[in-house]
Amino acid sequence: MMATVFIVDDDVAILDSLSLLLGLKGYRTQCFERGDDFLTGYEPAAPGCLLLDVRMPGLTGLQLQAELERRGITLPVIVITAHADVSTTRDAFKAGALDLLEKPVDDTLLIDAIERALSVDSESRKRSGPRDSTR
Repeated sequence: MMATVFIVDDDVAILDSLSLLLGLKGYRTQCFERGDDFLTGYEPAAPGCLLLDVRMPGLTGLQLQAELERRGITLPVIVITAHADVSTTRDAFKAGALDLLEKPVDDTLLIDAIERALSVDSESRKRSGPRDSTR
């Protein structure tokens, strides 16, 4: 199964631009405007990583990270935000974020972070074997 870069951001323009950029770089993407939509649509057996905005209506990025942990979903998370303060950064990393990038996102830093995240996910899946998709 091909890895997917899941993108959760309430800004449709950001979703479109990230999806286009990553598609041109050969990545498969799936976009969600709300954290709840991601939770409903994500299949834990699907390999990949998550690009996650911090400030969104409904579930915030940090609340979504907490819910992923509660559900035992270990998908690597890259936080993207236009509001990177020390508190947000600390909270994101304490919740398990692999990286945090500021908007507007630098393409090279983004691709590097995605490659690291996909590598982490691949290694994690090799160690844990097939995942139970009933969670």
